[in-house]
Amino acid sequence: MEVELIKLASTPIFHTLYKCPEYLDFKQELLNQIKVSPSYQETEKDSIYRLDFTLAREDKKYLELVLSNVILPTIEHQANLLSFGDSKISLHVIDIWFQQYIKNDIHKWHTHPKSNFNNIFYLEKPDKVNTEFYCPIRKEIYIIDNIQEGDILTFPGHVVHRSGLNTTTDRKTVIAFNSVIDVS
Repeated sequence: MEVELIKLASTPIFHTLYKCPEYLDFKQELLNQIKVSPSYQETEKDSIYRLDFTLAREDKKYLELVLSNVILPTIEHQANLLSFGDSKISLHVIDIWFQQYIKNDIHKWHTHPKSNFNNIFYLEKPDKVNTEFYCPIRKEIYIIDNIQEGDILTFPGHVVHRSGLNTTTDRKTVIAFNSVIDVS
C-alpha cells in the first residue's frame, strides 16, 4: 500500500494565524502572572526552562487573563472559519499551559493526539526561534516563519511539530491550548 500526498496548499498542513487584538495592552501583566505561577523544568526528554503542563488549572494564576484576552476570541474566530453551510462548529478548550525557553532549550518532535487542534500564542518570540513541522511522507521539515509576538498559530493536533532550538539569549514564552470540535 502506498501513501499518496494530496497537495492542497504550498505547506502540507492546514493552519491559521490569528493576531491577538490589543496584545501589547496585557503582555507585561501576563508575563508577571506567569512569573509567579508554579512551574517545573522539563529536562528528561526535552529542555524547557519553565512550564506548567501537568499542574491543576487552579494553580495557573494567569488563566483568567489569558482566557478573556486570548483564548475565547481565538476559538470564536476559529469556529467561524470552520463553520460551513448549516453546520455550526464550536470549539472547546481542553488543556492550557505555558512554556518558556531560554538559550539551548528545545521541545522535541511530538503531537497532541487527544485534540483536534493545537493552538500556540506567542507571548515572547525571538527572531529565528520557530515552531517547526515535520511531514513524515516527504521526510521534510517546514517552518512558518512569518509568526510574530501576539500571533496565535492553530493547526491539527495530529501534526508532528517541535519548538526549534533557541540559539539566542532571548527568552521564548508561549501559551499553548488544545481544542476539540463539536459540530451541530
